[in-house]
Amino acid sequence: MFRSPPLRPSSSPARPALRRRHALAAVVASCLPLTASVAAAGAAPASPVQGAPVTADAAFASLSASVHDRYEAGYTPSIAAAVVSADDPRPRVIAFGRTGRQPVTGGTTFEIGSITKTFTATLLAEMVGRGEVQLSDPVRTLLPAGTVVPAFEGREITLEDLAEHRSGLPREATDLFGGGPVPASIGKVAKAYAAYSPARMLAFLSTYRLTRAPGAAYEYSNLGEGLLGYALSVRAGRPWEQLLRERVLGPLGIPGIGTEATPLATPHDVDGHRMPNADLGAMEPAGGLRASVVDLAAYARANLLAAGDTSTGALADAMRLAMASRTDTEAGMRIGLNWITGGQLTERLIQHDGGTFGSSAYLAIDPAAKLAVVVLSASSDGVSELGAQALSPGVPLRSYPTERRARPAQLAGYTGRYDLGGGEVATLTVERGRLVAHIPGAAPIVLRWLGGDRFFSRIGLEVSFRRDHAGRVISLTSSDGSEPTTAKRLR
Repeated sequence: MFRSPPLRPSSSPARPALRRRHALAAVVASCLPLTASVAAAGAAPASPVQGAPVTADAAFASLSASVHDRYEAGYTPSIAAAVVSADDPRPRVIAFGRTGRQPVTGGTTFEIGSITKTFTATLLAEMVGRGEVQLSDPVRTLLPAGTVVPAFEGREITLEDLAEHRSGLPREATDLFGGGPVPASIGKVAKAYAAYSPARMLAFLSTYRLTRAPGAAYEYSNLGEGLLGYALSVRAGRPWEQLLRERVLGPLGIPGIGTEATPLATPHDVDGHRMPNADLGAMEPAGGLRASVVDLAAYARANLLAAGDTSTGALADAMRLAMASRTDTEAGMRIGLNWITGGQLTERLIQHDGGTFGSSAYLAIDPAAKLAVVVLSASSDGVSELGAQALSPGVPLRSYPTERRARPAQLAGYTGRYDLGGGEVATLTVERGRLVAHIPGAAPIVLRWLGGDRFFSRIGLEVSFRRDHAGRVISLTSSDGSEPTTAKRLR
């Protein structure tokens, strides 16, 4: 969940096969949060490199069309997007849908997931500018006395390691669910995040053992970002969000951004099920902010001006430090302090995406075009390629199969329990004329009929069933574009 590594060029969204249920549940996210999708939007065979910078008119026309099409296709109940220029502080906004009884506008707030990490990075860089911390400081030195932080052969985790996702810490704390399995309901998963306190985070760190030296390899970590935000708050002597307001949000004139900003567009999964709000406890610095498209566009423009060296001052210097490309990640991408750069079709962009249990977000700036885009959606269906294509027309949009309608009697033969391995079981039922897979810790997955024994889901899964000589269904095979996995039907 929270999301962020690579924007996929494939025809289906990046989501795990059925047996990889943990990633589904965490799609809060990517993903769990942070399925960073910002990167591989570059590998489309049609165009090996990003083209010339686009105009504001062209970017807004592209964004308007793709956002409208995504909304009309039923993949989100509410979506808002904006293009903003370095030459004009007024964003061009488009919005569709309703939240409750109110129409979605540029002032409607959405959960922005891992885009929050860029705010935490800016705060880190601002504190570096003040001389309060150094990027090379071991995080241990900022934490309460006696706190034990894992090290590897004497190499300690630094603030730079945390902001570059090279700390060696896992994506999520392995005790997030109390050491037990992922809860059976998505609501309980959400409650587990909300209950995960800084004290529990520090207790986990005291027992965790690194398997490699910090700085040795890139591995996206929400836990590391939660730790970074907490460490900065301890050093400054006030809570992370208060510190963020004082040092970043206030000076930028965007006080409407926060962890409890309203009115909130109600989160949903891609099939329209209501999803829990993202209350992330100690992980708030990794993915807990909410913002309207207008406020996030103002933040994007401030970064755009800083990247173009057209703004001055300590905060602009902090933004430049945070955005500066520092080290390789994956899929041809690079990372600064949480900001993602590079990629074949997005080489000029400085970007990040986000995802919670039921919301998706994307922000990108293109200094060469002097433009920035923001896309916010109250659906778990990712929106990264919508924004990226507006600035880089070679980025492909996902295509979706055409659903056929099946009779309930046809679907009944597929119902039952399927062994996903590792003690996990998927239960398939027929609900409102569609086949639905229920997996502990994840929202229901609606399987839409393609014909024969083939189905697809809007989270990017393709599912097929195998029958025995008597015509009875005996197993299912699922794939998300990677290696297929098979689950035997239980009697």
